[in-house]
Amino acid sequence: MRIVLFSFLLFVACEPLDFPALPPLPDPDAGTQERLEVSSWPPDGAFGVPPDPELLAVRLDRPRTLALAVDGRSFAFTEKPEDCAKLGFADGFCVRLVPDDLLPEIGTLQLAADRRRVAEMRLGPAEGPPSLAPMECAVFERPFGDLCLDVDDRSARIRGRSRGSARIAVKSAIRDAVFLAPGGSIDVLLPLECGVAREAIAMEIIALDGQTLAFEFTLEREVGLPEIHLVESLPNPRGPEPAQEYVEIFNAGRASLDLGGYRLTDSPISLGDRLPDGAVLPPGARALLVPSDYDPNDPRDPNPPPGALLIRLDASLASSGISNSGEPLYLLDPRGRRVSAMPAQPVPREGECLLARSIRDRRPLPSRFATGPCSPGR
Repeated sequence: MRIVLFSFLLFVACEPLDFPALPPLPDPDAGTQERLEVSSWPPDGAFGVPPDPELLAVRLDRPRTLALAVDGRSFAFTEKPEDCAKLGFADGFCVRLVPDDLLPEIGTLQLAADRRRVAEMRLGPAEGPPSLAPMECAVFERPFGDLCLDVDDRSARIRGRSRGSARIAVKSAIRDAVFLAPGGSIDVLLPLECGVAREAIAMEIIALDGQTLAFEFTLEREVGLPEIHLVESLPNPRGPEPAQEYVEIFNAGRASLDLGGYRLTDSPISLGDRLPDGAVLPPGARALLVPSDYDPNDPRDPNPPPGALLIRLDASLASSGISNSGEPLYLLDPRGRRVSAMPAQPVPREGECLLARSIRDRRPLPSRFATGPCSPGR
């Protein structure tokens, strides 16, 4: 069957939008000793791997000596270096392994790098052709069959769950990408091209034995999302919890925003707390979402400046306050669209905040957040 891919173009302004220049985040691996960084496909722990898998490959931090065995019996193979992105891996040194002989139909397959076991999987019959399991979509996602689509004005996320580990091939007129779904967890994040209003997508779920399940759908860029962002949260104040917790929002747009009807939630399947009517946030201004008992003058935590806009919600923030161990936060506009989010990232020390280092993306990507000193309302 021939699939014709197309996209509709809409020329819109795509201006870079972000905070002023900030210092770079620290490199968590700086100064550490060399580590063996290896991932494989099929993934470690996979089962139902056929004797002739659709793909047998490893991603390495650098070239290393590889070995392949089944139940202790070594198997010779040919190494074929490949582009990591075309296999679905992140950047690195990727190698496709092509066994010289057919692997057994049943047994334990082991992969080793520099004599260290890095993956173990079970050879056996496939579970059948790939299929999707039903799943609950978030309040801001759009169901498409058993998939959930979350599209804003910067990127699109496709979620689902397949039966068993699979690779996901996504094609359109402007992209050709592969993603890995170990354990069957499909989570595909696609940047949207500036100026493209609609993009027709052809997607395939590729099982370990090469059988496929195909879909076609259209991603439509969200238009008119307000430029309001979650930029700081205090989940573990030195003062009383949850009364002294807060979440800071920032209006990065060019117009004032009436915040009546916006919602803050810590659950993707709940609308959460509704912001009260009457609060207006000017362009370039910040506001603190706080519990009803919040004291802006409590001496145990940094205080907002005099005149800072405080938007008091009923009782505590989110379900029963913000978890010290980390929980996601979502800001929804009056139409229920997700306009900003913070990740479930724990803050290690009492009195420190989770800080957004960039607002170029609306999603709760851990890479754009860091922990540090609080500066409420500044």
